[in-house]
Amino acid sequence: MMIFSDARTCVLILLAAFTRHVTANADKIIFTGPEPITYPLASPSLADLNLDVIGPASLSIRTSLSRIFHNDSDPELRGKPFGRASWFILDDLTPGQRYELRVCWAAIVSLTVAWSAKL
Repeated sequence: MMIFSDARTCVLILLAAFTRHVTANADKIIFTGPEPITYPLASPSLADLNLDVIGPASLSIRTSLSRIFHNDSDPELRGKPFGRASWFILDDLTPGQRYELRVCWAAIVSLTVAWSAKL
């Protein structure tokens, strides 16, 4: 008597039995592309900031961001932001087009992420 009707079902059950739980963290922000802004050619320029650029030519960036974790139980740190700010330039966006920006990281520690987006 065969318990499983086909080999695929048997393989899926075996994979499920030996699979470990893997987690990751991801945050995203959905926005529409703003109207282009022209900046005067004065120094310092945005290029002088040496920020990573995300746009149609480079859709993703793999980088290492510094992480700082604390809790509000320490009176000296109470009310201070969790983590450090990281800046990137979003370039060559189409005005009115919907975009989704995702930040993903390994779930080695749980943390709270606060987004602040100004367009």
